[in-house]
Amino acid sequence: YYTSCKIRMNIIKYSNRGSRTVNQDYVIHRSLSADSAIFVLADGMGGYSHGEIASQTVAESIVEYVEKNTTNYTPENLLRDSIVFANDALMIKRMEISGKRMGTVIAVLLIKGAYAYITWLGDSRVYKFSKSKMEFWTIDHSIVQQLSNKMAITSSIYEKYAAIVTRAIMGDEIKEEIPIEVLSVAKGDTFLLCSDGFYKQLPVEEYAASCDKINLKCLDDMAPDMDDNYSFIKVTV
Repeated sequence: YYTSCKIRMNIIKYSNRGSRTVNQDYVIHRSLSADSAIFVLADGMGGYSHGEIASQTVAESIVEYVEKNTTNYTPENLLRDSIVFANDALMIKRMEISGKRMGTVIAVLLIKGAYAYITWLGDSRVYKFSKSKMEFWTIDHSIVQQLSNKMAITSSIYEKYAAIVTRAIMGDEIKEEIPIEVLSVAKGDTFLLCSDGFYKQLPVEEYAASCDKINLKCLDDMAPDMDDNYSFIKVTV
């Protein structure tokens, strides 16, 4: 659906289960002040239990923490602490519903004034486009990405490891540093948060360059042919 918020941004959120029986993606955004907003896309991990609960729990917890503490910390520390808070929330949720392994990857964008703060764990991505040209994208925390840094990836290797991420929120202790990228924001810039089911099956550049008009009905019609959940948040300043 299409929505806009009071910070002079055009925002389009979309999520579809595709041909899967359950949609484990979850998208959410919230306006924080006249010039700031938080955006979160979470993709529950397949192969574990209740991916749809994990993604919703984590995404809503990040937004809740940022909303309540937006003036208390620097943006970088605010995002890092929000992920720790969301990780604890998932640990509690795991205990409430059986204690089985649960997890989600995340992509997070915080816009405050003239700057964008980006964090992510796993293989959901954040892209930045300026004047329709891609300027930035997050680097996946995945086996395929690690291997591609060292060697050419064959199709057989890709198929074998494509679904394996190296970082996620799982309600366990977070031992590695949480990455933060800081980018400048200018009028006309576009940010696109998306799950791997979106960027692996659809042309990211075309959707980013489509101004504020995206044919959501056309996206709906694709569902039977999409072999994964596919979701995005598009933010145009």
